[in-house]
Amino acid sequence: MISAIDLYRYLKQTSRQYDIAYRLLCYASIDAYIVNPKTEVYEIIADRCIEAYLKAEECDLVRLADGVCRRYAEDKLTLDEIAGMSKWELLMLED
Repeated sequence: MISAIDLYRYLKQTSRQYDIAYRLLCYASIDAYIVNPKTEVYEIIADRCIEAYLKAEECDLVRLADGVCRRYAEDKLTLDEIAGMSKWELLMLED
């Protein structure tokens, strides 16, 4: 098993280091709120949260992902609704 520091050093050599780190943060939120998420859930929620986060002046990615995941888990949002939201609509979901 690779250690966290070795993984970081490996990713640091690539241009994807932040993308992967952002995805892991989102995936942790997904696992915290959603029971047995499918790959599609991971992909859509992470993609949309990261996209909004990168375009925002001030945003906490973990709080954003938590807010989206909590609402999805409570059946207040569907994946289609999340996929179709503007960055501003998503940012309003930040816990």
